[in-house]
Amino acid sequence: MNRIFKIKVLVILVFFVLSNFLISQSVYAATSVSQCLKTATSKQTIALKAADSIYRDAKNAIGKAGKTVRAKALSDYKVAQRVARTAFATDRKACTAMASKQPKIETPTPSFQLQSNFLKNDPTAKTIASGTLPNYDIRTSSYVYGGAGPVSTDNFGFKFLTAIRMLGYVKGAQTVGGQNMNEQILNRVERFNNLSVSPFIDKSVLKIIDSILVSRESLDSSSASNFPLYSHFINAPLNEPTKDHAAAVFSAVLGELPSSLVTWSEQNFKDYFRNQLLGRFSGIDSPNYQICDIAIYSELGDGCTAVVYSGTPIVNKIPTIITDDFDNATTIIHEYAHYLDRNIFSRNSATSQGLIDTTSFYAISYNLSDQGPGGTTETGGGGKTYAYKNPSNIKNEFVGGYAQGWQASDNSQHFTPYEDFAESFTMYVSEGKVFRKLSETYPVLKQKYDWLKQNVFQGQEYQSGDVAGIAAIKAQPTSTASATGAFNSRDYAQSLPNFVWNYKFSAGSLVPKP
Repeated sequence: MNRIFKIKVLVILVFFVLSNFLISQSVYAATSVSQCLKTATSKQTIALKAADSIYRDAKNAIGKAGKTVRAKALSDYKVAQRVARTAFATDRKACTAMASKQPKIETPTPSFQLQSNFLKNDPTAKTIASGTLPNYDIRTSSYVYGGAGPVSTDNFGFKFLTAIRMLGYVKGAQTVGGQNMNEQILNRVERFNNLSVSPFIDKSVLKIIDSILVSRESLDSSSASNFPLYSHFINAPLNEPTKDHAAAVFSAVLGELPSSLVTWSEQNFKDYFRNQLLGRFSGIDSPNYQICDIAIYSELGDGCTAVVYSGTPIVNKIPTIITDDFDNATTIIHEYAHYLDRNIFSRNSATSQGLIDTTSFYAISYNLSDQGPGGTTETGGGGKTYAYKNPSNIKNEFVGGYAQGWQASDNSQHFTPYEDFAESFTMYVSEGKVFRKLSETYPVLKQKYDWLKQNVFQGQEYQSGDVAGIAAIKAQPTSTASATGAFNSRDYAQSLPNFVWNYKFSAGSLVPKP
């Protein structure tokens, strides 16, 4: 009798050794996770039934010998059960692993009607939405990093890039010469929305962008009309961001600042443009002045006129550089900080010009008693320059390389302090979480953060940015002059592969990933 039980137990153990060896031909051979689990469960059921038979047969044993047999059978029965359940757990893990290795099968997007004003009348977009055209190769627009310009805006690839830009997607901090910019940004959209990555605009990605655009257009309309200069914004060039969107960016960004810093009036913003946003307007002192944001419409130059390329004004074409909305937003904040700086502009009580006395902020990193003999080439020979207070600690005292200022035109060790205030101000608003995290490591940055909190923002703090940007920018730095690895404050966000701006700062600046 014992020999029979031993043989049965041995058979069960051999069964599991062989089943684990053959798992690649059973559970791995399954075409779905559910089928894989079904196979594993069936295998466990057979094994447990075989184990049960061991003890069932032993129950008939009698006498003293039978008692010993029953005890041994119970022990063997428990071993067989444990082996069966352990094998099932192994099988289940194999099924889960198989799921991660199987190619993702996306459900085809049915035909749909375009809803956004920006896309619904575009003939190419309509043929994609209807299924008549399976997809559109965005590389048709020959917009490559480092390529010769200008490039045409008269194609659907560029128009779709514009649609993406109007939803807060960024082009990223790292670019590669020869890479198609449209393709790079489309791929960011695809990854963010869990789609297959390709250079093709198909119904899936078109539907996502179109549906979000509907909401964006509604927000733009209300925000744009609230900006005092709105009626003077020019109509958008071909396939470029709409007039509403261009004005809404200004309205949204400046509206995120405390009301104590922003006199919400036409005169205040005209003075801001006149003093700090040179080239983005025409006839600013005339009743019919025009606002043309060249950071959005790069085909326009000074005075809202077409950029001249090789002696000819370009039409329906742009140079080979564009910005994204987040990039533009940080520039708007940076330049507004200069406008507030009383060490640059005298105080005008009717506006916000010269509102902030920045002298004590400058004194954090600059020796104000050691002034340079002249200004800088970048400031047209104007401005003041000072020696650094702690030259050996420069890398640790600024939010980025650009904040360290312009060197004096005589090449002496004197630098302008203006960029330090403007970049730190921008960082406080657009990267609040990042600035606070950096302040834990760099004592001088904490001094600057606390100064801004107390003297400019009256205690208000921002939940903007993502501290993951600190490690990301250190891994791929844009500046070696700063210990943080950043050149501009915006680099912390643009270094993140899934950063999408939500056009806000105070309560957080990131669109959550689906």
